[in-house]
Amino acid sequence: TDARPRRCPRRALAMEPGTIDNLCILYQSPDFIVVNKHWDIRIDSKMWYETLTLQSQLKHRFPELADPDTYYGFR
Repeated sequence: TDARPRRCPRRALAMEPGTIDNLCILYQSPDFIVVNKHWDIRIDSKMWYETLTLQSQLKHRFPELADPDTYYGFR
């Protein structure tokens, strides 16, 4: 199939602050993505001061999957 397991970088498992780049992709297929998100990052936020979220990490890593016509930006 087209599904691909991924290895997460060691730095994603460390107790360092979450960043836009340290999104750990565990598995990716044509239909879904499985992530191991940083413990201190919200999934999404509508609060202007919370700019680092799983939603923003996904938009950064997979801009082609973002859909601005949806409430949370992805289908």
